[in-house]
Amino acid sequence: MGTDEIIAELESYLDNDGYADYITMIEGLGLVGGIAGIIVGLLVVLIIVAVPIVSAIELLYLNIPAIQDTFENISNKLTGKRQNLLGLVLRDARLAVKLSKTSEIGHSVGYIYLKLKLKTIILSVLIVAMILGPGQFLLGLASDLVSDIVSAIL
Repeated sequence: MGTDEIIAELESYLDNDGYADYITMIEGLGLVGGIAGIIVGLLVVLIIVAVPIVSAIELLYLNIPAIQDTFENISNKLTGKRQNLLGLVLRDARLAVKLSKTSEIGHSVGYIYLKLKLKTIILSVLIVAMILGPGQFLLGLASDLVSDIVSAIL
């Protein structure tokens, strides 16, 4: 028994009221769920990989003066989106250096950086935990809600 025969038999059991093809709708919801799962998975991988890399680059920037000078020279030569991307990667480290030279004199630049970066790391952990932990539960609730709304409309 092939797939087409199974679908034909299932279609014969369903009442066709002219409003919707239920099998196609169910297959479409499965496709949308699969695509959403792939996108969410890529987002989690991006967060898990990017946060430690950015933190490592920022720690190098903070602790090695030669790298600070190199990044500043590169930043001065770049324009537009490239300069914004470099600024995004080094934002917390640059702010920590600036604060250590101005308003937070007497505090270690590492301590200031830790206070700034802690917010980013906590937010990243919460996002990943929500996606990997109860995210599937919440996704199931949303799917049930959409199914109930579609059933009520039809």
